[in-house]
Amino acid sequence: MRTRTIRSAATAAVLVAGVLTATTAQAAEPAEVTSPTTGDTSRAAGLIVTTRASERTIEKAAESALGDTATIEDVSALPDERQVITFDDSISGIEAERLADRLSTRSDVVAAEPDYLLHSADASPVQVNDPLFPAQSHLWDTSRAGGGFSAKAPSFWTRTMGSATVRVAVLDTGMTAHPDLTWAQGWDVVDADGDPTDPGGDNDFHGTHVAGIVAARANNGIGVAGVAPGVTVESVRVLDATGEGSISDIALGIYWAAGFTVQGSTNPAPVQVINMSLAGRPASLLDPTACSSTLANAISAARSRGVVVVAAAGNSNRDTVDYSPANCPGVIAVGAVDANGARASFSNFGSTVDISAPGVDVFSTVSLGGGAYDYRRKSGTSMASPVVAGAAALLFSIGLSSAQVEAALPASVQAASTPGTAGVIDLGAYYVAPPPPSTRVSLKASSKVAKGKRASVKVKLLSSTGVKPYGRIRVFDGKKIVRSATVSVNRRGSITVKTPRLKRKGVHRIKVVFLGSGAFGDSRSVTRKVIVR
Repeated sequence: MRTRTIRSAATAAVLVAGVLTATTAQAAEPAEVTSPTTGDTSRAAGLIVTTRASERTIEKAAESALGDTATIEDVSALPDERQVITFDDSISGIEAERLADRLSTRSDVVAAEPDYLLHSADASPVQVNDPLFPAQSHLWDTSRAGGGFSAKAPSFWTRTMGSATVRVAVLDTGMTAHPDLTWAQGWDVVDADGDPTDPGGDNDFHGTHVAGIVAARANNGIGVAGVAPGVTVESVRVLDATGEGSISDIALGIYWAAGFTVQGSTNPAPVQVINMSLAGRPASLLDPTACSSTLANAISAARSRGVVVVAAAGNSNRDTVDYSPANCPGVIAVGAVDANGARASFSNFGSTVDISAPGVDVFSTVSLGGGAYDYRRKSGTSMASPVVAGAAALLFSIGLSSAQVEAALPASVQAASTPGTAGVIDLGAYYVAPPPPSTRVSLKASSKVAKGKRASVKVKLLSSTGVKPYGRIRVFDGKKIVRSATVSVNRRGSITVKTPRLKRKGVHRIKVVFLGSGAFGDSRSVTRKVIVR
């Protein structure tokens, strides 16, 4: 009888198709990964106009050109002959270029250009003291606005980093001693005993890297952090020293993790999530797209006990429909994308893939054998799958049921930049912490201004937590809305806006209303008097 095996997705890259595994300690260069350019994503805060005309003249000209596109918030002068026209909210780069071209046709304008917004860095919403955390762009990409195409786990950490009562089974090559990993009791299906220690060999201690992606300890002053650093990881060894495992062994691992009695052992603490960073293509089957009934039955049994099952799509640049266990009913199949949100060149694809996650140059824990350890980058759908497994563990940690987690994961995404690729996991899209009771708005406004002048309004959003509030605000003059603005994450809770020119003498009641955001949902307001003389 032909032996059918399934290999770790990273190992299979070598043994089957010769694609990515990744090796070097600090900055491994992956094999060729295609990254198609994305569409226009630039934004402009306003226009910069070179002119000798008066501020009022240029403001009128800009208002005429703007139409309904935006509202002018302010006009100010640079030390040279340039005037900065600031809008109440940013507009697309393409629209800003069009407006600049229109102003440039005026005889009193030497030149006009968009006042583009630049993003040198975007800090993680939650900071940890793990020294290699800044290199973990799969968790939060500081080089890109809003965290780029990372999983944005720190957006969820504002609520929880994971509960220790939530358990994730890593069905892989086994466990190793690593100071950044805390393993719970596991099981070795290969040797049928309670010691799932990874013997090493050709498997390159694959399971240690995968486990670190799920739940490496955070805020312990060393190494890296996992997607869900507060949850518990169980090692279930189903792959041998070569990185291979039979379908029957993998099925036994699924049963054991879910609490069924296997090889005379019953898991004392059944898991909520199973991660399988492994894939195979049983070519001997008459129907290559069929999931083995042995695997299908094991997965169905686990799900009947409330377990969410996550698996790598495979690294052969082929349709995932031919690859198990990703093609099995009830499995959340995970493809890999790069830092640009483009499908990684090695990643399997197709309608069977439910969700994508960062899988190129993922920094995590590794064993060097003989008790030595390190941190290295690896690439593969083996690395993308535990990102999603960690996300599932975070969702369980806030009390969701398995059915709710299975529904929430593929919905908590941002669009990939490669057409036809499953959406990229985005924990920021699902949940951000609600406002604490002490959230409030602080407002300073010009107490007295001359008729026809603008009042400066300085707004600061305050919270009792370390997370700075952000979201939309509206400025009222009496009952009339005169300004709208966005307090972005980059502004760290503060913004200064100006009212329109105040033409009525007397007392103006300037009110700022904070409309809230995903993180701070309640509406708060404050009012100040401005006297116009």
